[in-house]
Amino acid sequence: MSRLHLLTCFALLVIMETPSVSFGLLSPQRILSGTVTDATTGSPLIRATVLLTPEEQSLEPVSVATDEQGRFYFTDTAAGAFTLKVSYTGFSDTLIKSDAINFDSSLTLRLTPVTVSLSGITVTASRRPEKVQEAPTAVTVLEGRDIHSRTTFSVADHLTTIPAVDVAATGLNSSNVVARGFNNIFSTTLLTLVDYRIARVPSLRVNVYQFIPTINEDIERIEIASGPGSALYGPNSANGVLHIITKSPFSFSGGVVSLATGERSLRKASLRYSQNIKGKFGYKISANYYQAHDWESFDPAEPSVVTLFRQTPDGDIPDKTPINNRRDFRIEKSSLDLRFDYAVSDDAMLVVNGGLTQASNIELTDIGAAQGIDWRYGYGQARITHKSLFAQVFVNGSDAGKTYFRRSGAKIIDKSRLYVGQLQHSYSPSEKLRFTYGYDALLTRPNTGGTINGRNELDDAINEHGVYALAEYVFSRRWKLLAAGRADDHNLLESPVFSPRAAIIFHPRKKHTLRATFNQAYGAPSTAHFFLDVLAGSFATEDANPALIPVLGSTIFDARALGARDGFSFNYDLDGRPQMVSLYGPAIGVGNSYLPADVNSVWPALRDLAISGDTSLAPILPATLSAPVPGQFMTLNTVTLGFDPFDPGAVSDIRPVEQTRTQ
Repeated sequence: MSRLHLLTCFALLVIMETPSVSFGLLSPQRILSGTVTDATTGSPLIRATVLLTPEEQSLEPVSVATDEQGRFYFTDTAAGAFTLKVSYTGFSDTLIKSDAINFDSSLTLRLTPVTVSLSGITVTASRRPEKVQEAPTAVTVLEGRDIHSRTTFSVADHLTTIPAVDVAATGLNSSNVVARGFNNIFSTTLLTLVDYRIARVPSLRVNVYQFIPTINEDIERIEIASGPGSALYGPNSANGVLHIITKSPFSFSGGVVSLATGERSLRKASLRYSQNIKGKFGYKISANYYQAHDWESFDPAEPSVVTLFRQTPDGDIPDKTPINNRRDFRIEKSSLDLRFDYAVSDDAMLVVNGGLTQASNIELTDIGAAQGIDWRYGYGQARITHKSLFAQVFVNGSDAGKTYFRRSGAKIIDKSRLYVGQLQHSYSPSEKLRFTYGYDALLTRPNTGGTINGRNELDDAINEHGVYALAEYVFSRRWKLLAAGRADDHNLLESPVFSPRAAIIFHPRKKHTLRATFNQAYGAPSTAHFFLDVLAGSFATEDANPALIPVLGSTIFDARALGARDGFSFNYDLDGRPQMVSLYGPAIGVGNSYLPADVNSVWPALRDLAISGDTSLAPILPATLSAPVPGQFMTLNTVTLGFDPFDPGAVSDIRPVEQTRTQ
């Protein structure tokens, strides 16, 4: 089916003057200065790194960053031979020996952009900038020119052609994305980052890409590192890391507006504007709005009318009147993203940013569809880089709005938060050896009002702390060895988890790379695995015996989806037989839907009702009942569909949920 798109855009361009460079020797100080530009466009490269390394071992290397006009200078440069290295992300490095510099003439340092397939730069594989072909894992980089050439509804639309990535569309704007693994509704093995920030919904720990406020026009590039990433990134990166990197206001100043329309009542508008103020301060703002009519699908388990209610351990709190449960296929989303960059010094940068998305659409879950109404997702982030030091803090927040489960009418309350602090530093004692090490703290604070975590609501906090170290040694121009390890402590797991990583990288030719790698990663159970306690459905009394309705009501029992933090254990009678849960307990006031009573507890109450002469039970129960619980335990034979004598070994307790390991 063809799709009509109307796309218009305008750009505000800031023309920056590029002065020539002159190197000179001034007495009594030796001052070294210059300008760094893009070899293809002539534009100055802002914040490029210029490293001066003296050959004299007793002297320390010195580095500076270029200003808003691409200029740099060194004052009081020590006498003697040195090497000048200029580097900038996305460009090839330039090396100049001091004996090759004519201090009496002008010089302009022009850096050449690198191609993605051969010498692209990635920051995802090793949590620092490096060339793609030198990374210790398979990395795919989507550059801006590929991203901006198509109109998309979410980031996931760009990933459909990436090797080892599976994208399953669940709606016009919603998708589930996995790398090197099986896809499902709530897959969490692919860690998704936006500018080094974990982008998932806090307590649910699910990647909902339509909630990410980043717009298509603000994406500089997307990196996908396939394979286990726990050695550096911690839990929940067992199958890979997806990193979305947005445009800096220093490098991409100006404005752009995008408008689109198409089938299924699609209307989309995006805006991005940024400004660079004298290379010292930069800001950007981006906004997006779109609406559409989703692909239509239906679930026969959804009733036509529901009464919305909030279920708590103390009982249901229903709304006053039923509502029409007809599916609403309208999609509506609006988002706003702000960012401020401040150049604290020549080699220090502070970035503060935040964003908010509000969306309404049908969202699939493991227990049926949810009608998402005004769900809000927001974040705040502050990060600073100073030479080889990186530190950041951020918080992700969620508010489910008026969302509810369509099958039951149960409301969804989610006002959860994820608080994260991260610190990383790198150190190179020599040109051949480099160390990178860091610390992460992840604090998950669910807040579901009893609607998702039920009776676990007051004891569902998760604290995760991890430390990691990475060592790289370059044997020669062709050989490099990498070793990394990480230890994570989880407050709900019995012992710390260790994630090792090793790689040997061989370059037989300039543009060819061979890797031999080993990774071990782990996935921590999510809040749902630990604490889930939500209504999945109800069993109607009339399905068992319509005559019970006057006594037991219309519902015999509720089926609940439960987490397994403590596992599941049977209660046993005096003869060593596991106790069976009674369906009738809640209806006659014994136990409740959260803690169903066993048969031994319910049977005496049923017997007393019958013996007391309750006429409503007369057609159902015999007039004379024995005191002991009647019947005997039998085991269902799934082959013959009959019942066999009970074998106590046929049942066993279920252990508490544990982490998963990937090798």
